[in-house]
Amino acid sequence: MVIPIAGGLAALILLVLLIVPTIRYRVAKRRLVITALGVPVRWVSLKNIRYLTDHSKGVAESWPNCFSSIGRGLYVRKRRGLFRWLMITPDKRFVFKAEVEKAIHLLNPKAPFDETTFYERPTPKSQVIKSKDSR
Repeated sequence: MVIPIAGGLAALILLVLLIVPTIRYRVAKRRLVITALGVPVRWVSLKNIRYLTDHSKGVAESWPNCFSSIGRGLYVRKRRGLFRWLMITPDKRFVFKAEVEKAIHLLNPKAPFDETTFYERPTPKSQVIKSKDSR
C-alpha cells in the first residue's frame, strides 16, 4: 500500500520539475496567455487586469517558470476572480509589463493604471544629506 503511494508522489514531483521550466507567457489580442509545453493552461482577459506591480499585497495564484523567482516576479492585480493576484516570472518583467499595458491600451485607450506602483529600496541614512538652516 505504501509503495504505490510513494511511487505516485515521486512521479508527481518529477512531472512538476519537468513542466515548470516549460511555462511561457504571451500577450494575445485580448488575453494574457500562460502555456505549458505549448498548450494554453491559463488565460486572463486584458479587461480583467487592473494593474501590474512588482510586489503583491495578498495571496497570489502562482505560475513561475523558474525555481528561484527572486527578482523576477511580476504580479497582476485582477478585477474579478477567486484569487485577485496572479504571479508570473517573465525573463524581463518590466519589458513584459510594458507589452501588457500596451495591449490593454490598444484594447481600451482610456484604461487607467493609477494604482501601479514599483517599490524602490530606501536609501541608507549615511547617503541622505540633510540641509541645515543657517541663521
